[in-house]
Amino acid sequence: MTRPKRPAPHRKSLPLSVPVNPAIRIRLGRYAKKTGVPLATGFRMLAVARLDELEEEGRLSRAQQWQRARSWAVAQSIVDGTAREASLDDLMRGHAAAVERARAHASRAS
Repeated sequence: MTRPKRPAPHRKSLPLSVPVNPAIRIRLGRYAKKTGVPLATGFRMLAVARLDELEEEGRLSRAQQWQRARSWAVAQSIVDGTAREASLDDLMRGHAAAVERARAHASRAS
């Protein structure tokens, strides 16, 4: 009699074994105890939080690079004499539009 095949486990459910030195294990244990979760859950929580931080740092870095490039372009246009002036009304309209875009983005994200 042949055994029925088991379905392949989902990749999400596969365990991950990570050796850690005793000092780190103690720190992880303290964190897990402080948050009231098992050691492995605490480790996963910390790993996910750090990955989120790294991704956010990447997004911020790209935004900062874009802002720096725009700043240099504007500075160059001022030096060249090709920059156009903006009235207070122009600035207020631009600000209102930016606030509206941020609100729309925040409502889509939640």
